[in-house]
Order: sequence, then structure tokens, then C-alpha cells
Amino acid sequence: MNKQRVTRLWFVGLAISAIGFVLLMAAGLMGANGGASFVLGWIVVVTGAIVQIAAWGGAIQATARLKQWGWCTALLVLGLAGLLFVVMIAYMVYGPTTYREAASAPVPA
Repeated sequence: MNKQRVTRLWFVGLAISAIGFVLLMAAGLMGANGGASFVLGWIVVVTGAIVQIAAWGGAIQATARLKQWGWCTALLVLGLAGLLFVVMIAYMVYGPTTYREAASAPVPA
């Protein structure tokens, strides 16, 4: 999965979660009559979270494929530490898109 696809998938998950939160707020405003909206809201929020976790996994896979081990480790450790939102924003803005240049050995003269 490339960085563009990871970014698109993560924002789709964020939008789905936002829709779920709107449904939860609507259920809260309806009081006791909002039971079905409450359950539906949670289902939509969890679905959005699953999509975002899939995007996170794609970002880890993409950085490993590019041999960007610092990014791969940061995504894994910070994501597991609960900083998934922060590390994904950092990856989308500053993350690698190409292979790391290997240091070439000096050519003897």
C-alpha cells in the first residue's frame, strides 16, 4: 500500500468515525427514544476505527517495504502507545515515499 492510498484510507476512516459521533450525539439528544441510533452510532464509530487501524497497518507495511526502519518503528511503537492520531498525521505530512539511499562505498582512485 503506498502513502497516497494509506492517507486516503485513513481520512475515510476518520470521516466514518465522525459520522458515527454525530449519530451518537443525535441519540443523546433524543434521550430514551434514541436507543437504535445509539447502537448504530457505536457500530459506525467502531467501523471507522477499524478502517483507520487498517490504514495504520498499511503505513507500517509501506515503510518496511521502503526500508525506512525509523519510520516503521515510530509508527509501530507510537501507535501501540496510543498516539496513533499524532503519528499518522506526522506520517502523512513528513513520511517517506521513496527508498532510503544506501551509502555507497568510496571508489578507490
